[in-house]
Amino acid sequence: MDQRHAGWRRFLDGLPVESRIGRVVLESWRGAQLEAAEEDVGGTVKPPRTSLDPTALFERLDNHRGLLEAARPNIEWADLALSHITHLVYLVDPEGIVLHAVGNDPAKMAELSLRPGEDWSEASRGRNGAGTALAENRPVAVVGPDNLTHPLDDCTWTGAPIHAPDGTLLGAIGITTCADDGTPDRLILIAHLAQLIEQDFVQRYQQSSDRLPLPPSSLGEEEEERPDKSEILEAIADPFWIWDPQWRFVSLNRATERLLERSREDLIGQLAWEVFPDVLASTFPRQFQEAKETGRALNFELFFPQRDAWHNVRAQPSPLGLIVHSHDITAHKRVEAELRASEDRHRLISDLTTDFTYTVAIGPDGSSTVEVASPGYFRILGTTLEEMNARGWDTFVHADDLALARESHGRLMAGQAETQELRNVAQDGTVHWIRYQSRPIWDESRERVVRLVGAGQDVTERRLAVDALKEADRRKEEFLAVLAHELRNPLAPLRNALHAIKADVAGTVIEPVQAMMERQVDRLTRLVDDLLNVSRITRGKIELRKEVIDLTESARRVVESVGSRLEAGRQQFTVTMLEGPLLVEGDAVRLEQVIDNLLDNALKYTKPGDAIHLEVDREPGLATIRVRDTGIGIAAGMLPYIFDLFIQAERLLVQSQGGLGIGLSLVRRLVEMHGGHVVASSAGLGLGSEFLVRIPALAESSHAPSIAKTRPSAAPLPRRRILVVDDNVDSARSMASLLSRLWDQVVAVAYDTASALALADSFHPDVVLLDIGLPGPSGYELAQRLRERPGFQTTLLVAMSGWGREEDRRKSREAGINHHLVKPIAPEDLEILLAGPETERSVAS
Repeated sequence: MDQRHAGWRRFLDGLPVESRIGRVVLESWRGAQLEAAEEDVGGTVKPPRTSLDPTALFERLDNHRGLLEAARPNIEWADLALSHITHLVYLVDPEGIVLHAVGNDPAKMAELSLRPGEDWSEASRGRNGAGTALAENRPVAVVGPDNLTHPLDDCTWTGAPIHAPDGTLLGAIGITTCADDGTPDRLILIAHLAQLIEQDFVQRYQQSSDRLPLPPSSLGEEEEERPDKSEILEAIADPFWIWDPQWRFVSLNRATERLLERSREDLIGQLAWEVFPDVLASTFPRQFQEAKETGRALNFELFFPQRDAWHNVRAQPSPLGLIVHSHDITAHKRVEAELRASEDRHRLISDLTTDFTYTVAIGPDGSSTVEVASPGYFRILGTTLEEMNARGWDTFVHADDLALARESHGRLMAGQAETQELRNVAQDGTVHWIRYQSRPIWDESRERVVRLVGAGQDVTERRLAVDALKEADRRKEEFLAVLAHELRNPLAPLRNALHAIKADVAGTVIEPVQAMMERQVDRLTRLVDDLLNVSRITRGKIELRKEVIDLTESARRVVESVGSRLEAGRQQFTVTMLEGPLLVEGDAVRLEQVIDNLLDNALKYTKPGDAIHLEVDREPGLATIRVRDTGIGIAAGMLPYIFDLFIQAERLLVQSQGGLGIGLSLVRRLVEMHGGHVVASSAGLGLGSEFLVRIPALAESSHAPSIAKTRPSAAPLPRRRILVVDDNVDSARSMASLLSRLWDQVVAVAYDTASALALADSFHPDVVLLDIGLPGPSGYELAQRLRERPGFQTTLLVAMSGWGREEDRRKSREAGINHHLVKPIAPEDLEILLAGPETERSVAS
C-alpha cells in the first residue's frame, strides 16, 4: 500500500463519528473493501448486465421526462465544472436504468457501458455509485484504487438520491472523477457537489411538475433523513467556503469562521471585498478572478492579516460560483522567510464587475438563443435578454468583426472550444471590446451541439491602452526619423566642406582644427545613428543581412577607421589578430559596429597614456572579440547594469566624456541577434575593464568569405558629369565643391525637381545625386521622371537623404534609384561608389 492510500485511510478514520457524512463515507469505504475482498476470495459473480432495446428506452425516457427536464441542466453544469479532470456524470431512474450521461472521456464511457438504457442498479454496475445511493436512499462516496468494483484505477465514485419536493425517490445522480491528485478533499468536494445538485434539482422539478406527472415512487418505505450539507463541510478540517457568481458567501465551515474571526450568520451574504478589505492590494482578487474566467482550478498563497497567517488556497470554479479551500502554511512561510527575503507578488485588480457568464441554446436549425446571461453583460450593451434574442446576437457585433465572429461560431458548432476578442456595439453606439471564452455542449448522442456555455469580460480599457501604446510607438518612430533627418541635413554640408578643404589645409596651422572638426562631425553622426539603431532593434525593426565573413578583416577595417580617434586620445593601442581567416555567418556592417562601439567605449574611459588592447581569437566553435583597457574601470555594483540603455548617465559622475549611454546596449542587442553573448568584467574603479564577445564560428574550410566592397585601385576617379539636386543650398554647394575640387568631377547643381529636369536635358549627367525631400515633386518623383526619358535608363541615380528607414530604401528601389545613401555621406563611401565601373548598377541599399 503506498503512502497516498495510507493517507486516505487516515483521513477517513479521522472523520468525526457524529457527522452523518462521516458515517456515510466510512460505511461506503469499508463496505467497498469488504465486498472487494469477498470477490477476491470467493469469486462472487455479478448478475448479468442488461440494457433496454430502443423502444423500451424511449418509453422510459417519456415516462421520466419531468425528471430529465429538471436534472439535465444540473448534469451539464457539473460536466462544465469538472472539465479540468476526467469525469462522468449520469442520471438513473428509480430502477437504476441510465437516463442521461455526459463526460469528457468517451473511451471510459464506452469501457463502462455508461449510456442511456444500461442497467446501473446496485445489483449490476452501479454499486458504490448512483446504484447504491438509489438502493439505500442515502449519499455514498468511495475512492479507488482499493475499490476494485470498477475497472478504473484511481476514481472517486459519488452518488446522491434525488427526491421530489414531497419526498418521493425519483432516481439518483452519479459523479465519477479520475485524477492523479490523490487528495482527500476531492472526495468531499465531489460529494458536496452532488448534495448541492440535489437541492437545486428540487426547485427545478417543482417547476416542471406543474406541467408533467410525477413518476411512481420505486420505494414504498419512508425515505431516510438526508444529511445537511453543512455536515459535509465540517468533515473538512481546513477552511472551506463557497462564493456565488456575484462574490457573496453562500456556504462555509467552522474552520472558515475561525480563520476570519466572524460567525457564519455574519458572513453569509457578505461580498468578498467587504470581508477581505486588508488584502485587496494582493493577488486575492486577481487569482480568484482568473480561476473564474479560465474555468481552471488555481492554487496560490494568501496572507490573512487578522490571523497573521499564510494559507495555500485552492479556487475551484463550479456552476455554483467559486469553491475555495485553504490550508495553513504559516510555519513553512516563516522558514522560507529566514532563508530569503520575500517579494511582494501581489497586484490589485479592482474591477470585478466587467465579468459575466452566459448560456446559449442551439436549435435543430442552427439558430442561437441566449438562455441566460449575467446582468453585467446586458449593462455593457445597454440591452435586455428579450431584446437581444429579438434582434439576434450578431446585430450587436461590430460590422468589421462580424466575419470573425461567424467563423468562431462555426468552430463552436463543430465542437471546438473558442476564445475570441470582438468589438460589440452597445445600444448607445459605444464600442466595447469583449473577450469571450465559449465551450460547446453536445447532445446525448454527440451528433450535434445543443448549447454553448462560457464567460466573458469587457477588455475595452486594455485594448484601448494597447492601441494607444502602438500609436505612441508609431509616433516615436516617426519623431526619431524626423529628428535624424533634421540632424543629418546640417551635418552633410559640414562633412562635405571639411573633406573638401582637407588637402588645402594640409601642413598649415589649420590642419589640426580641420581634423578636430571632422572628428566631432563623425561623433555626432555616430550618436544619431546609434540612437536610431537601438530604437529599431528594440522594436524588432532591424533584420541582419547575414553572409559568410572573415571577422579578422572586419576588425582591421574598424581599426583603420578609428585611427584618428586613437591619435587624438593619445592612448597606447595594441592589436592581436588570429593568424588566418576567422569565418562567421553574420552582418558585416553590424559586427563592425560592435567592435567600433567597444573601442569607442574604451577610448572614452581611458586617459591619455593608458593602454587599450583589441584581440580577435577563436575558442572551440566560437569566435571571440576582446577589448581590454587600463582606464577608470567599473564599480562592482554597476556591472550587472552596464549594458542597460542610458547607463552612461551613471558613469558621467566619474568622468565626463559625453555620449548618450546607448553604445553598449546596442552592442549587446547586436551580439544576441548573431546568436552570441557579451560579458563585462572589471576589478573595480581605477583598475580598467574588459569586454568579451563570443559568437558562433564556422569551420575554416566549409565556407568562403564574402569579398568586402573596396575601391578597386588607387588610380584617380574616372571623370564624370554629376548633377547634384538638393534644396539645401549649403548641402548642394558643399557636395559640388567636394566632387570638383577633390576628385575633379564635372558638376552642375539644381535646387528643385523642375530645374533639375531642365538641366538634365542639356547637361546629360552620368550620375545624379538627388535629395529625397525636395520641395514640390519629391526626389522619388524626379527619379521616376528621369527614368521615363530617353537616355536616362542607364544613368546612375543615387539618393542623398536624411531618411534612412527600410521603407525609405524600399521607396528608392521602387522609384528606380540605384543607391540610397544616408546623410551625412561618408566621402569614402561616395568615392568607392564613383570608382566602380560605369556599367555597375546596384539596387538601392
